[in-house]
Amino acid sequence: MERRKGPSRRLEPDRCIPCWDALDARTRAAIAACPRKAYADRERLCLAPAERTGFLLVLEGRLRIYLCSTGGKEFTLYHTEAGACCTLMPMEGRGTPIIESIGESVVIHLGVDLLLKMVHTAPEAFHFLLQTMGQNTQAVLGNIERTCFGTMRSSIAGVILEHLPPDGDTAILTHEQIANHIGTTREVVSRELELLRDRGVIATGRGRIRILDRGGLRAIAENNMADNAARRCKK
Repeated sequence: MERRKGPSRRLEPDRCIPCWDALDARTRAAIAACPRKAYADRERLCLAPAERTGFLLVLEGRLRIYLCSTGGKEFTLYHTEAGACCTLMPMEGRGTPIIESIGESVVIHLGVDLLLKMVHTAPEAFHFLLQTMGQNTQAVLGNIERTCFGTMRSSIAGVILEHLPPDGDTAILTHEQIANHIGTTREVVSRELELLRDRGVIATGRGRIRILDRGGLRAIAENNMADNAARRCKK
């Protein structure tokens, strides 16, 4: 499991919302009064249809937003870190993303009514909302581009780098979890990790991947993305 090391520090909304000081006192109080919901590691966030609008502000932990087929195949759309927002879409049925806590997480729901109050009291809030939606969309497109147009090796390298702690060199990841992130099989991941080990870039243990050459791993992850960008410029 992708567990966090040690206790994490819980943020408050005023540290996460850039336009906080521009909001009026009543709107700030309404945001601060939003119920905090805590989730365990790997727990799914079961939201009622009425709650599938607005944003989820992550105060602690990390969220994974992904799709899952009827056969159990998964594909990660993006992650939302502590201090950032996950955009919620009023969707049900096929194609509805699943939201899962990575490590212990604490979130608050900023509903549409509250977001409208923010925009009404502070024009700066509109920029914050657009920027958040743009960042989420860009993360989705980046994952699609890396998985569909990059090599399997670059996709796996990217997943490993995403799961490295800021102050460490070991990612807590199983082969199955990597496979789920990019919609492939465990056998394919195992083969590619063995090649990365042979190149001296990583060392693997049970549910752990230690980075021996971070620059080399990043070059593998970014190589195909750079090639794709170059091809777009030529067009």
